[in-house]
Amino acid sequence: MKRMLGAALALLVTSIILAGGVQAAQTVPEDLDVSIEIVEACVVGTIVPIAFGTQGTLAAAVDAAGAVDVTCPDEVAYSIALDAGGGDGATVSIRKMTGPAAATINYTLYQNEERSTVWGDVDGSNRKTATGTGTAQTHNIYGRVPVQSTPAVGTYTDTVTVIVHY
Repeated sequence: MKRMLGAALALLVTSIILAGGVQAAQTVPEDLDVSIEIVEACVVGTIVPIAFGTQGTLAAAVDAAGAVDVTCPDEVAYSIALDAGGGDGATVSIRKMTGPAAATINYTLYQNEERSTVWGDVDGSNRKTATGTGTAQTHNIYGRVPVQSTPAVGTYTDTVTVIVHY
């Protein structure tokens, strides 16, 4: 009886296999797309800070200069904006360095050495324009602290953000 049961079980398993009850694994090919797009990009490089030095009074204007290097692809037009800085109430015409007890010193940044063209902001006013060459181009930034009442002794600073539009 055990033999007959074993033979019947073997016959049943063989029938299931032959009837397709157990199937071998199959593969279904699908494509995975992979891509990258490289676009023309401008890069801000070296920034030379503007340091007005050590002053006893502000009875005379104090001039200083800095620079920013910008690299853009060949023949790509771009413009450089300088925001108003972080001084409370600052504008691009009158930026403010802040010092002890929130005292401020006014200053202005210019595009030219004669200090006649104010360096503008992010809304498009008085941005400096140029065309890329594929190599770093240096743009000088001319600063002036005008004559004003000398505030409290201390160090005065500000941070201006350079923004390149292209």
